[in-house]
Amino acid sequence: MNKAVLFDLDGTLLDTGPDFEYIVNDMRQQRGIKEPVNYPEFRPHIARGSAAMTQYAFQLTPEDVGYDEILKEFYSIYMQQMGRYAKLFPGIDELIQQLDEANIKWGVVSNRQLAFMPKILQQFNLHDGAHCIVGSDSTPHRKPHPAPLLHAAELLSISPRQCFYVGDFASDIEAAKAAGMHSIAATWGYHDGLESLLVLKPDYVVDQPKQIASLVNN
Repeated sequence: MNKAVLFDLDGTLLDTGPDFEYIVNDMRQQRGIKEPVNYPEFRPHIARGSAAMTQYAFQLTPEDVGYDEILKEFYSIYMQQMGRYAKLFPGIDELIQQLDEANIKWGVVSNRQLAFMPKILQQFNLHDGAHCIVGSDSTPHRKPHPAPLLHAAELLSISPRQCFYVGDFASDIEAAKAAGMHSIAATWGYHDGLESLLVLKPDYVVDQPKQIASLVNN
């Protein structure tokens, strides 16, 4: 029976936090803010997206004067600096190889806008091997809505019941459950503490990528 594994991107496949930390700290310095962001506090905001990161880094709300300009600058810098400090989480390379060898399709479903995905996936040799790539604007809804995951399953021509979705944040687990997929919580990511994942009762909790291949093959 066909199976597929779908991955969140930031905090699951890639440790992109250092990229975002560099960008907001550089922007802060340009504005005379000498102190860098507190990275342990900043880290969970990465999973919430660009708006959340900039709001935290500059203590602004979308209603504040200058907020739109800061967010636009953040996007512009990121397009130039994307992947400068990012890296694959340990064990992801080996996991992808195991899935390929087992002829198990895999793809990426992220709350990033689709335009921000190909470049960094290509940089880490993940683009060409992915059987589908779904972004926040690929459907009318974003996670935790199930629409992006269901769209990915449709692209793969595989039933959602035969799909495993791996993510590091509460919205990932919620989306997987709503889509009728097997939910796998990755403890190495940008979650708000392990309890924030466990309270949602994911089907599986993994501490290392290599555990995922075993789960899917069983």
